[in-house]
Amino acid sequence: MELKKYFAGTFLNTLFRFNFGIKVFDSLAHPYYVQGNIVEVMEYIKKQEMQSGIHPIVNILGESANSASEAVDYNSWYNQIIEMTGKNNLSYLNISEKPTQLVVIDDSLKIIDSSNKQLVSALEQHVSKAESIGLESNKTIRITLDMEDHRFTDLSLNTAKQLWSNGLPLNIVLQSCLNRTEQDITDLFSKTNYSFADEKIGVRICRGIYLEPKAIATTDKKIAKKRLLARVEQLSNYGVYLQIATHDKEVVYEAINLLEKKNVPKKSYEIQGLMGVPNTALLAKELIAAGHNYATYFPFEMIQGASYPYLMRRLKANPNIMWYGIKNLFQTYRDERENNKRKLLKG
Repeated sequence: MELKKYFAGTFLNTLFRFNFGIKVFDSLAHPYYVQGNIVEVMEYIKKQEMQSGIHPIVNILGESANSASEAVDYNSWYNQIIEMTGKNNLSYLNISEKPTQLVVIDDSLKIIDSSNKQLVSALEQHVSKAESIGLESNKTIRITLDMEDHRFTDLSLNTAKQLWSNGLPLNIVLQSCLNRTEQDITDLFSKTNYSFADEKIGVRICRGIYLEPKAIATTDKKIAKKRLLARVEQLSNYGVYLQIATHDKEVVYEAINLLEKKNVPKKSYEIQGLMGVPNTALLAKELIAAGHNYATYFPFEMIQGASYPYLMRRLKANPNIMWYGIKNLFQTYRDERENNKRKLLKG
């Protein structure tokens, strides 16, 4: 894996020295995110939902808001997505929002509004609007506070608890690689008395994509996967809507078997995967045919260049993505060549 990371880094550094290299990177990255304005992206995910029966998840690409005006833009865009969901033919949408998009973080990693009121206020507005529009239009609109690296875990979980106490079912994300996650789940759900059903809280449990310090997290993928299954079992005790995010087919079916043994109904959980990852579409089709819920995560780029930090972060954690991209690029070329041949034969 370390050798793959070295070659991936060398390859990308070479690419970015030249204009044509950036174009090649764009071609390699194209399967992993959607480009366009909000109207175009909503049309795209509506088509995906109708064709495949998946639950769409959307996120606006951008690692953080660098100014108050950028934070206002992100908040406005997420509000527009919520409103448009109520007007189109989507039946389900999970909108995943990063805390550092909604508020400005300074260099000392403190929210400029030290009381965190700005973040809580933004999310209260989004969740309230999603609940209201969802009720009016008979749709499920979930708002998820996406997880960032360990520096933001306390902020994210404390924000969620505040919204839950105010009767707003914000969804959260937990990472199995972090040593603290088992205790976090106990602290979050062992003593609760919210004004809504626990199943309205969606909890995405994933391995975690951030490169965390060894002192607070495992860097061993096998251990992280074992922890992921243990956290799935732990969360199943609390009646939340489980969202199991992994592309490992073996782990997917181990999790499903675990939940079936505990008589957890299929409507109470879903499997999640990223767009563009090889075999994801096949796994989704297989699971949906068997009556399971499957959700696909669609990152989309509204600001040109916003996809680069996201893709570089994923490449550092999983260099195989680059090789998948090269494979997809050659497959696209072969498909286009075959289509041109067929057109010539017909002509």
